[in-house]
Amino acid sequence: MSYFECPPKMHAPPKKTDTLHRILVAARTEFTEKGFDAARLETVARAAKVTKQLIYHYFQSKDELYRVVFDSQSAAVISLLAHTSYETLPPREAITRLINRIVDLHLENPGVTTFTLDQGLHRAQHIDAQTGFAPLTREFISKVIEPILRHGARTGDFRSDVDPALFYATVFHLAAGCFLMGPAMTRTIGIDFASPEGVARWRAHAVDFILASLRAAPES
Repeated sequence: MSYFECPPKMHAPPKKTDTLHRILVAARTEFTEKGFDAARLETVARAAKVTKQLIYHYFQSKDELYRVVFDSQSAAVISLLAHTSYETLPPREAITRLINRIVDLHLENPGVTTFTLDQGLHRAQHIDAQTGFAPLTREFISKVIEPILRHGARTGDFRSDVDPALFYATVFHLAAGCFLMGPAMTRTIGIDFASPEGVARWRAHAVDFILASLRAAPES
């Protein structure tokens, strides 16, 4: 079972939980394939084998259903990114592992790309106090990114003036660039980013570029 197949934890009778699970799995598929604007609750209901009215019984609107799915997806993504003993790795290897995990997430789960693009298109309207995305991301930065950067600064591998939050935002979007802007980049620079070879080239470029940006200046 994919980690995206699990709905948020809900304390409900077994039958209700099963119904919610089917609705959330169907909604995730619909939002992943079409994005928020084009997704239709009729399609979700048909895939979940429920009525549209029943969806509205559990969720007040498409926005609310999207928020629940987005929150579940976000928590899964942060959990997977954090599920590595980065502290046991040399700093450069830890950053390389982080970049590879971001690329692999986009390869294995198209929903990561779709939801990221959706939030850009909708000016992050689904990231608010009702979702856990922001606090989870901040916690990841403080507990994972900051220690890696501090470790690298102590060993002399990294500069000591890197802002952890800005660094993570840069790493995520640079590593994911060939997914977020793949078709446009393919047409512009002539590299097929829909192919394994194109993704491999982008992965290697992202690692080299990010590590180079961290490199400490030689002592004079």
